[in-house]
Amino acid sequence: MIVPLELTGLTRVFATPAGPFVAVKDVNARILAGTFVAILGHSGCGKSTVLSILAGLDKATYGGVIIDGTEVTQPGPERAIVFQSPCLLPWLSVLDNVAVAATQGATPRSKKEAYELARFYLDIVGISDCAMQMPNELSLGTQQCVSLARALVVEPRFLLLDEPFSQLDSLTRFELQDLLLRVWEASGKTVILARTTSTRRSFPPTPRAPDQRPLSDGGRSSTPFHFPRPRTRGHGAGPSRFPGGARPGRILGTPPLIPPQRL
Repeated sequence: MIVPLELTGLTRVFATPAGPFVAVKDVNARILAGTFVAILGHSGCGKSTVLSILAGLDKATYGGVIIDGTEVTQPGPERAIVFQSPCLLPWLSVLDNVAVAATQGATPRSKKEAYELARFYLDIVGISDCAMQMPNELSLGTQQCVSLARALVVEPRFLLLDEPFSQLDSLTRFELQDLLLRVWEASGKTVILARTTSTRRSFPPTPRAPDQRPLSDGGRSSTPFHFPRPRTRGHGAGPSRFPGGARPGRILGTPPLIPPQRL
């Protein structure tokens, strides 16, 4: 069976004055459509390298990325990436930043269509009132909303997220995490998120997916989740330490903001 996205023996070796440095070694994964995949690991283990290769911004030394049965080595409109930093064009307004990306999708669009679509996605991420502002006039959290809108406006099949909330404060990060989940649930896109963890191995090994492994060592590790939605942030975390069994955090999986037919 051909899966939409597959990593086969993905290895990246960099040449350094001290000799070859293996950043990523023999990563294999078969990712089904509409799934939300998290790449977890400590800082420097190769998560961003994998996403860069997935996006076509870097090339694997060995192995590769296969989409619909065909190996890809360059960027394409079926993939969009959001980086740790917003990376907006500082000389363009918020609306212009998103509209420029709208012209790069798989479907040709006129200038009018590009701006209409840009306004639509700015409204989706909740910053339509900032459309005419310049990037330097926005908070970091709002800039990341622009980056997310810019990625969505391409209408990609695969949304790649390289720790997009790592520089934000906790409250802003929670808000954007909730927004991201609602976008994913409504659109059915395949999302791949890189996330730094504080421990070398955050989850125990499982035989469910033996071809997935941490990027920094030879162990194989993958953890499936079966918690139903909607759920709270503390769902499945054990007995509550708060009065009356309450848990902090808002309900995830709230009604989607985006009409499914649009995405």
